Amino acid sequence: MFTKGHKLSAPGGKRKGAGAKSKQVIADEARATEIARAQLARYLLPIVMQARKLCMGVKRKKFYPPHVLEQLKVLNPKVKPFYYEMEYDSRIVMFWIDRFVSAARQGIDIKVGSPEEFYIALAKAEKDAAMEKQNPPIETKAIPEPDNKEVHDSKNKKR
Repeated sequence: MFTKGHKLSAPGGKRKGAGAKSKQVIADEARATEIARAQLARYLLPIVMQARKLCMGVKRKKFYPPHVLEQLKVLNPKVKPFYYEMEYDSRIVMFWIDRFVSAARQGIDIKVGSPEEFYIALAKAEKDAAMEKQNPPIETKAIPEPDNKEVHDSKNKKR
């Protein structure tokens, strides 16, 4: 039964999370952010350094197959049974290129039938790219500004 003074809505009071954050909460969040950055730097840096090493190449010691070693010993008796080779991880190289060089590389749409046409089209594309760098396109604003007349008319309208 309804009597005077009953409240049908939720009881009053402060909502959870309402209001400005206390200084202690702000300090705790800053400390948590600092700890997270330190953890990322500690665990992510060795991974990035290993990826860089793989991208730059790793020197590997390889051994000649027996039949190749026999042929080499005929030519030079002092030949060693191993050689060194630089190995690269192509996937990590592609990652670094896509991540850091993607803006620099641009595709050129050229349809040619002979090498001469290719070099002519390439020169034209390079010339167009140089001209675009000299004269960058004019950027327009996404939202057009109203004319002064419209602004004054809206102020003079009676309400």
